Amino acid sequence: MAGLRVTSLRCEYRVNPLGIDVPQPRLSWVVEATNPDERGQRQTAYQILVASSRENLDKDIGDLWDTGKVNSDETLVVYAGKSLRSEMECWWKVRVWDKDGNPSEWSEPARWTMGLLEPSDWKGKWIGYDEPAPWEERLLHFTGCRWIWTTEGQPRQQAPAGIRYFRRTFSLPSDRKITRARILMTADNQFVLFVNGTEVARSDGKEFAWQRPQMVDVTANLRPGINVLAVAVTNEGGPAGLLGKLVVEFESGDPIVIVTDRQWKWAQSEQPNWQQPDFDDSSWQDAREVGNFGVPPWGSVSPQTVYVPPLPFLRKTFTVQKPIQRAMLYVAALGTCELRLNGQRVTDDYFVPGWSDFRKRVYYRTYEVTNLCVKAKTLSALFCMTSGILAIKADGGNAISSEANRGFCFSYTLTSPTAPVKSLSRTKHGRRTMVRFWRLTTTWAKLMTPAVNWSVGIRPITTTAIGSPL
Repeated sequence: MAGLRVTSLRCEYRVNPLGIDVPQPRLSWVVEATNPDERGQRQTAYQILVASSRENLDKDIGDLWDTGKVNSDETLVVYAGKSLRSEMECWWKVRVWDKDGNPSEWSEPARWTMGLLEPSDWKGKWIGYDEPAPWEERLLHFTGCRWIWTTEGQPRQQAPAGIRYFRRTFSLPSDRKITRARILMTADNQFVLFVNGTEVARSDGKEFAWQRPQMVDVTANLRPGINVLAVAVTNEGGPAGLLGKLVVEFESGDPIVIVTDRQWKWAQSEQPNWQQPDFDDSSWQDAREVGNFGVPPWGSVSPQTVYVPPLPFLRKTFTVQKPIQRAMLYVAALGTCELRLNGQRVTDDYFVPGWSDFRKRVYYRTYEVTNLCVKAKTLSALFCMTSGILAIKADGGNAISSEANRGFCFSYTLTSPTAPVKSLSRTKHGRRTMVRFWRLTTTWAKLMTPAVNWSVGIRPITTTAIGSPL
């Protein structure tokens, strides 16, 4: 009777891993003494069998690799059998010889599957969707605005301290329905903003408040006909200026945009009802344009918030006509995702597929989902992106979903996970995640879903657990 037994078989240090993309993976095991009280027991030789099927392995047929008896005490060996192909399933077991030359029983069978080894194996395309950004992203910025001030002094160097009053009247049409109106404003040093007589925003009152522009929704404060923006600006000495933009969005047609320019008027002292639209400001002076947005000493100030679009759900329907022998899911994302099939999570892992510098490397994960599938003719895929949800759903009982968390991800376009990554227009975290590939292996064919004809929806959850908008 052998004094050793073999346990804890691992491939690339993992138990029964899926998606190994090392052409010659490392195989390891642990030897234990069958008699815990025996001392000096050791491995003197090993034999590894690797087979292409469980049936062959059970018959002791190593059609991929049979090492024969190898005199060695090594318990980590690099695979040196036949060349392995993408998606191949490999079954293996080990036996060892003890110090007296007695062979152990074969270990329990273990397996690994190969991943996608070549860029050409990735038949799908990168997909993703960003909800079109609201006007604050596309129009509500300071580009096109001008710093304005009074005609006193040299506002970019030195202006008299005190409060100055500014007004801008404008007209809105009565035959267009307002859907949204927002203002972006800042002033050196502090400001209080009124719309049609109602205070709607003010600086935070802290030092360098002009570096933190305020953004406010004023949809409820506007009305058809004459409207007015009125601003009281406090200069505490040194440079002085006012910078702002109003964007009024309608159900149809172009928005109306009001920026700070010489059409504004100013006064040195406060007057009764100066914040009201019907106030007569004909005696007020025209404002002076100090410089375009970006001029010194203020530079390119911007809002302190980042707009992150809501998470989209992407859905794809496809047909399976014969019984499924094996269903494998390969997923890569520029961020993280959560996969579900028929309402059940595909894995308990979090932060899938794994963080990396996406400019250099993109990881992917492999999952076997055969046991989560039921026989059905039509399968559909739904991906929700935050970095997003991806869900693949089967009408007639199968649904797979992946939720990608926007968290920390860049937006890139790739031709394959191994191809060089080039940045497009965005370099900030949390803009888009793309899910890569879905494959079913059936008894008759391989079914792949290229990323075309996907429908999209928006996830209702808009805030993360840490309170940041998604």
